[in-house]
Amino acid sequence: MAEGTSSVADRKFRPRWTSDIAKTVEQLQPEKLRERASLIEIVGSQPSSSAYAWYFRGYERLDVHRTMINDAIRTGSYLMAICRNHHVLKNKTILDVGTGIGILSIFAVKDGLAKRAIAVDASGIAEEAELLVKSCGLDEKITVIRDRIEDLTELPDDIREVDVIVSEWMGYSLFNESMLNSVITARKRFLKDGGFMIPDTAVLRMIGSSAVRPFPARNYETKMKAAFAEANIKVDLERSVLCYDQLCTNMVIKPKDVLTNAVDIKVVDMYRIQPDEVKVDSQFMMECNGHGFLRSFVIFFDVLFDLPNSWMFSTSPESPRTHWGQTVCALAPDEHIEVWRGTTIFGRIRMTSMSAFPRCWTIHCDYTVKFQKKSDVASRSRVFYLL
Repeated sequence: MAEGTSSVADRKFRPRWTSDIAKTVEQLQPEKLRERASLIEIVGSQPSSSAYAWYFRGYERLDVHRTMINDAIRTGSYLMAICRNHHVLKNKTILDVGTGIGILSIFAVKDGLAKRAIAVDASGIAEEAELLVKSCGLDEKITVIRDRIEDLTELPDDIREVDVIVSEWMGYSLFNESMLNSVITARKRFLKDGGFMIPDTAVLRMIGSSAVRPFPARNYETKMKAAFAEANIKVDLERSVLCYDQLCTNMVIKPKDVLTNAVDIKVVDMYRIQPDEVKVDSQFMMECNGHGFLRSFVIFFDVLFDLPNSWMFSTSPESPRTHWGQTVCALAPDEHIEVWRGTTIFGRIRMTSMSAFPRCWTIHCDYTVKFQKKSDVASRSRVFYLL
């Protein structure tokens, strides 16, 4: 697995199919690219229909898919996992959950030699996927369905079960967007006994860091008020979760800003995980590897394709850059703590989806800093929001 990761990094791997499809996407211009509204439902205890509509509308934008396709680590890793295991996929039926423009289905049929692929997406991008599949001459082998997987009770052509489920379901901090629940539904409903999940394992990890995030624009609060007013959402900003110092930031962290070893806070086994387990509640202990100031906790993830010919990639600050970057949970300036080699940081981290907007997450972090040569400790508790 490590060999696979270094190969991607060293060669700056950009598969031919990725560039070809990216060019095709450029030619598929919809009548109007829809703007993704900043619609976050805070008030209430149940998910609103507008919250789900906002999510799916966001993925109708071709520029979103262009960014993901051009992420060579992401797209190249899926392609390599499929190509290196074509003997596993050959003549098999594939279910592609959240297909986007259909690139993973195309990989499975073209490079994995799959007999059939069923590509499902609830967003309007499914229409563009159909055009792309036809332009690749694969419309007889790939069927695109526009629907939520939760609402799909049967597959086309009397297909009762599939041999393989493939999905790129990972969001920021792995769980943001909560697409994992859809993949679990697909697995329970359609995967045959002994079938394969691609990928099959994901590991959520955390480090202590000296990184700080960019200072917000002066008109940040004005923009947020305008966005909520336009969406007809009633939010009291003074009492809402939208205080800037509580918002997580997705950005790229430099390796020099890593202060501690990485700790695993959640391991996701795609063959076994259940919907009520899509959350994090983990004790952690990390040790500082040098002198610096603890200014943030940084969350990232690794993805494993544990097939006969395995592959993996990481979104670690010390790995090649991906479009996910890392999630920074920044501490307030008065919480920055000077640490030295051997200083330990331990505590508990919990991540749960918001009840009113399940595709966004609340992060609770209770932590204590214990100094190696001092008897005193610093204990704090913070809440962050990943929108």
